[in-house]
Amino acid sequence: MQILRATSVEEAVQKVIPYLEDTSSAAHKSIYFEGRGGLAASAVLRAIAENPAPSLRKKFDRIIHVDCSRWKNPRQLQRAIADRLELPQHVMDLFDRQDEEDDFSGVEESSREGVTDIGKEIYRAIKDLSCLLIFHNGSDDTVDTSKLGFPLYDCMHL
Repeated sequence: MQILRATSVEEAVQKVIPYLEDTSSAAHKSIYFEGRGGLAASAVLRAIAENPAPSLRKKFDRIIHVDCSRWKNPRQLQRAIADRLELPQHVMDLFDRQDEEDDFSGVEESSREGVTDIGKEIYRAIKDLSCLLIFHNGSDDTVDTSKLGFPLYDCMHL
């Protein structure tokens, strides 16, 4: 584990960017970033997403920022990714149909998983792209984005 220390959002961004720029075979595919001492991780991640360095724009075909700091379930994360990818309406309608089915079956909102068919559509949309997924996880659980259509081995997560 590498510990980076910073006293400002700008300094933290500058320390994280080299990890994102790394193209070596030893480069990390997933980076966990946690704010401490008043330096909020969300602010750093948002700064990277909203104003990516030119090197990141050049390296990644897509930079997808998903803030699920108050998320309720994995399906909500999957919906946010699908929204950012601007998937067709007929694909987005699958969320509503699955939600209706789960409502009818009594599945609690917190227990709703991703939709397999949408995961396949997400994968199809990104499979030939180099992507950076900047994801704010609001839960205490580790999220397996590959189950949602965003496989770790093809893209970098932050």
